Amino acid sequence: MSAASNRTPLHSKRHIVVRCVWLALPTADSATRRRFSNAAAIYLNDAFGEGFKESLVEACLQQDVNVQAFPYLSGDQATIESQVERLASTSLRVVVVVALGHSDVAAIVDAALAEGTTLGAGVPSWWFFNDF
Repeated sequence: MSAASNRTPLHSKRHIVVRCVWLALPTADSATRRRFSNAAAIYLNDAFGEGFKESLVEACLQQDVNVQAFPYLSGDQATIESQVERLASTSLRVVVVVALGHSDVAAIVDAALAEGTTLGAGVPSWWFFNDF
């Protein structure tokens, strides 16, 4: 068996968890420093997105920040719009977006602006974008 075949693939569960924790911790810290006690995660409903959301929830809970989850399906405009509509009804100001590619990010931003979320001008908020 070659050394290459013994390597853990980059998309392995361990790699996903390590990367998610690494990305989630600064977001939790930012929310805490800005004295927010609630945040939102709109995320791709797959292994990476779910892992990121779980890491974010765990990191935020350690700093007394609650995270509300808004999963969507990649490329599915209807689920993106419905989750952004749910998000808009909360007035949450710290929002983490975990998306697959620029088209999903663009769809989320367009829907967020159309729904009048805290992403709009004149509203103090922090939106973090993580596309992969």
